[in-house]
Amino acid sequence: MIVKYKTHCLPFVPLYKKTTIMKKISLLLLFGLSMLTLPAQDRAFSHWAAGINAGLYGGGIQGATDLSPHLKLRAGFDYIHYSRQNVYSFEAEIEDFEQYEQVNPTVEGEITEASVTFPNGKLMLDYYLMHNGIFCLTAGFYCGKNRVQADGLIHRYEELAQQMGKDPSLEYEDIVFQPNHDGSFDASLHMGNSRYHRKH
Repeated sequence: MIVKYKTHCLPFVPLYKKTTIMKKISLLLLFGLSMLTLPAQDRAFSHWAAGINAGLYGGGIQGATDLSPHLKLRAGFDYIHYSRQNVYSFEAEIEDFEQYEQVNPTVEGEITEASVTFPNGKLMLDYYLMHNGIFCLTAGFYCGKNRVQADGLIHRYEELAQQMGKDPSLEYEDIVFQPNHDGSFDASLHMGNSRYHRKH
Protein backbone atom coordinates (compact mmCIF):
# COMPACT_ATOMS: atom_id res chain seq x y z
CA MET A 1 0.00 0.00 0.00
CA ILE A 2 1.35 3.37 -0.99
CA VAL A 3 0.45 6.40 1.14
CA LYS A 4 0.90 9.88 -0.33
CA TYR A 5 1.21 12.97 1.80
CA LYS A 6 0.54 16.49 0.57
CA THR A 7 3.06 19.04 1.67
CA HIS A 8 2.75 22.82 1.53
CA CYS A 9 5.93 24.70 0.70
CA LEU A 10 6.51 28.29 1.65
CA PRO A 11 7.44 30.66 -1.18
CA PHE A 12 11.15 30.75 -1.80
CA VAL A 13 12.76 34.03 -0.75
CA PRO A 14 16.33 34.59 -1.92
CA LEU A 15 18.89 35.04 0.84
CA TYR A 16 19.95 38.50 -0.28
CA LYS A 17 16.34 39.73 -0.07
CA LYS A 18 16.02 38.36 3.45
CA THR A 19 19.23 40.16 4.39
CA THR A 20 17.95 43.46 2.93
CA ILE A 21 14.65 43.17 4.78
CA MET A 22 16.41 42.39 8.05
CA LYS A 23 18.69 45.41 7.59
CA LYS A 24 15.71 47.71 7.07
CA ILE A 25 13.93 46.35 10.13
CA SER A 26 17.09 46.71 12.20
CA LEU A 27 17.57 50.32 11.11
CA LEU A 28 13.97 51.18 11.97
CA LEU A 29 14.34 49.57 15.40
CA LEU A 30 17.60 51.40 16.05
CA PHE A 31 16.04 54.72 15.02
CA GLY A 32 13.04 54.12 17.26
CA LEU A 33 15.23 53.16 20.21
CA SER A 34 17.48 56.17 19.69
CA MET A 35 14.45 58.50 19.75
CA LEU A 36 13.19 56.86 22.95
CA THR A 37 16.57 57.08 24.65
CA LEU A 38 17.10 60.75 23.80
CA PRO A 39 16.80 63.19 26.68
CA ALA A 40 13.41 64.84 26.88
CA GLN A 41 14.81 68.17 25.72
CA ASP A 42 16.19 66.57 22.52
CA ARG A 43 13.07 64.73 21.40
CA ALA A 44 11.01 65.79 18.39
CA PHE A 45 8.51 68.62 18.91
CA SER A 46 9.82 69.28 22.42
CA HIS A 47 10.62 72.94 21.66
CA TRP A 48 8.55 75.53 19.79
CA ALA A 49 9.40 79.06 18.72
CA ALA A 50 7.83 81.90 16.73
CA GLY A 51 9.29 85.03 15.20
CA ILE A 52 9.36 87.56 12.39
CA ASN A 53 11.70 87.69 9.40
CA ALA A 54 12.61 89.85 6.39
CA GLY A 55 14.23 88.95 3.09
CA LEU A 56 13.88 88.94 -0.70
CA TYR A 57 10.27 87.78 -0.42
CA GLY A 58 9.35 90.55 1.98
CA GLY A 59 8.50 90.46 5.66
CA GLY A 60 6.77 87.59 7.37
CA ILE A 61 6.09 85.43 10.38
CA GLN A 62 7.25 81.89 11.03
CA GLY A 63 7.11 79.11 13.58
CA ALA A 64 9.77 76.47 14.24
CA THR A 65 10.19 73.21 16.12
CA ASP A 66 12.93 70.62 16.50
CA LEU A 67 12.83 67.14 14.97
CA SER A 68 16.15 65.98 16.42
CA PRO A 69 19.26 67.59 17.96
CA HIS A 70 20.42 68.53 14.43
CA LEU A 71 17.15 69.00 12.51
CA LYS A 72 14.64 71.81 12.84
CA LEU A 73 11.40 72.38 10.91
CA ARG A 74 10.17 75.88 10.02
CA ALA A 75 6.90 77.02 8.46
CA GLY A 76 5.70 80.55 7.78
CA PHE A 77 4.25 83.16 5.46
CA ASP A 78 6.01 86.07 3.69
CA TYR A 79 4.41 89.02 1.89
CA ILE A 80 5.59 92.04 -0.06
CA HIS A 81 3.75 94.61 -2.17
CA TYR A 82 5.37 97.51 -3.97
CA SER A 83 3.97 99.95 -6.53
CA ARG A 84 5.45 102.83 -8.50
CA GLN A 85 4.20 105.39 -11.05
CA ASN A 86 5.95 106.71 -14.18
CA VAL A 87 8.20 103.67 -14.31
CA TYR A 88 9.97 104.04 -17.68
CA SER A 89 9.60 104.95 -21.36
CA PHE A 90 10.19 102.66 -24.32
CA GLU A 91 9.89 102.38 -28.11
CA ALA A 92 7.73 99.74 -29.76
CA GLU A 93 7.91 98.61 -33.37
CA ILE A 94 4.80 98.81 -35.55
CA GLU A 95 3.94 95.54 -37.26
CA ASP A 96 3.55 95.67 -41.06
CA PHE A 97 4.60 99.33 -41.18
CA GLU A 98 6.32 98.67 -44.54
CA GLN A 99 2.93 98.50 -46.24
CA TYR A 100 2.14 102.13 -45.38
CA GLU A 101 3.81 105.29 -46.62
CA GLN A 102 4.78 108.11 -44.26
CA VAL A 103 4.43 105.87 -41.20
CA ASN A 104 7.32 105.77 -38.76
CA PRO A 105 8.49 102.25 -37.90
CA THR A 106 8.34 102.88 -34.13
CA VAL A 107 6.14 104.63 -31.59
CA GLU A 108 6.91 105.88 -28.11
CA GLY A 109 5.19 104.50 -25.04
CA GLU A 110 5.53 104.43 -21.31
CA ILE A 111 4.69 102.27 -18.32
CA THR A 112 2.58 104.62 -16.23
CA GLU A 113 2.23 102.39 -13.17
CA ALA A 114 3.64 99.03 -12.02
CA SER A 115 3.16 96.90 -8.93
CA VAL A 116 4.81 93.80 -7.49
CA THR A 117 2.98 91.39 -5.18
CA PHE A 118 4.66 88.34 -3.61
CA PRO A 119 2.52 86.33 -1.14
CA ASN A 120 4.29 83.08 -0.23
CA GLY A 121 3.87 80.25 2.22
CA LYS A 122 7.04 78.32 3.04
CA LEU A 123 8.17 75.05 4.61
CA MET A 124 11.87 74.70 5.44
CA LEU A 125 14.10 72.03 6.98
CA ASP A 126 17.31 73.17 8.70
CA TYR A 127 20.23 70.81 9.33
CA TYR A 128 22.70 72.03 11.95
CA LEU A 129 26.18 70.53 11.70
CA MET A 130 26.75 71.14 15.39
CA HIS A 131 24.23 70.75 18.18
CA ASN A 132 23.07 74.21 19.27
CA GLY A 133 25.14 75.74 16.45
CA ILE A 134 24.20 78.87 14.50
CA PHE A 135 25.14 77.68 10.99
CA CYS A 136 22.89 75.28 9.10
CA LEU A 137 22.05 73.85 5.70
CA THR A 138 18.50 74.60 4.60
CA ALA A 139 16.18 72.91 2.10
CA GLY A 140 12.50 73.57 1.44
CA PHE A 141 10.04 75.27 -0.86
CA TYR A 142 7.97 78.42 -1.30
CA CYS A 143 4.43 78.36 -2.66
CA GLY A 144 2.47 81.44 -3.74
CA LYS A 145 0.88 83.46 -6.54
CA ASN A 146 3.65 85.94 -7.34
CA ARG A 147 2.77 88.55 -9.95
CA VAL A 148 3.85 91.83 -11.51
CA GLN A 149 1.18 94.10 -13.01
CA ALA A 150 1.67 97.15 -15.19
CA ASP A 151 -0.43 99.85 -16.90
CA GLY A 152 0.89 101.68 -19.94
CA LEU A 153 0.12 104.16 -22.71
CA ILE A 154 1.24 104.41 -26.35
CA HIS A 155 1.56 108.08 -27.33
CA ARG A 156 -0.35 109.34 -30.39
CA TYR A 157 -1.77 105.89 -31.01
CA GLU A 158 -5.13 107.27 -32.21
CA GLU A 159 -3.37 109.34 -34.90
CA LEU A 160 -1.42 106.26 -35.97
CA ALA A 161 -4.62 104.22 -36.20
CA GLN A 162 -6.21 106.89 -38.41
CA GLN A 163 -3.20 106.91 -40.74
CA MET A 164 -3.22 103.12 -41.10
CA GLY A 165 -6.99 102.72 -41.11
CA LYS A 166 -6.87 100.18 -38.27
CA ASP A 167 -5.57 99.66 -34.74
CA PRO A 168 -2.08 98.29 -35.43
CA SER A 169 -0.30 95.66 -33.38
CA LEU A 170 3.01 96.56 -31.76
CA GLU A 171 6.07 94.56 -30.80
CA TYR A 172 8.38 95.17 -27.86
CA GLU A 173 11.07 92.72 -26.68
CA ASP A 174 9.51 89.88 -28.72
CA ILE A 175 6.08 90.57 -27.18
CA VAL A 176 3.32 91.42 -29.65
CA PHE A 177 0.34 93.36 -28.29
CA GLN A 178 -2.48 95.58 -29.49
CA PRO A 179 -3.43 98.54 -27.29
CA ASN A 180 -6.90 99.96 -27.01
CA HIS A 181 -7.94 102.63 -29.49
CA ASP A 182 -6.84 105.36 -27.07
CA GLY A 183 -3.40 103.74 -26.68
CA SER A 184 -3.86 102.37 -23.17
CA PHE A 185 -2.97 98.80 -22.20
CA ASP A 186 -2.22 96.69 -19.15
CA ALA A 187 -0.21 93.52 -18.67
CA SER A 188 0.59 91.06 -15.91
CA LEU A 189 3.50 88.70 -15.32
CA HIS A 190 2.87 85.61 -13.21
CA MET A 191 5.39 83.09 -12.03
CA GLY A 192 6.01 80.83 -14.99
CA ASN A 193 3.99 82.80 -17.57
CA SER A 194 2.95 86.25 -18.74
CA ARG A 195 -0.42 87.66 -19.74
CA TYR A 196 -1.46 90.71 -21.70
CA HIS A 197 -4.83 92.38 -21.22
CA ARG A 198 -6.66 95.11 -23.06
CA LYS A 199 -8.58 97.60 -20.99
CA HIS A 200 -12.26 97.90 -21.77
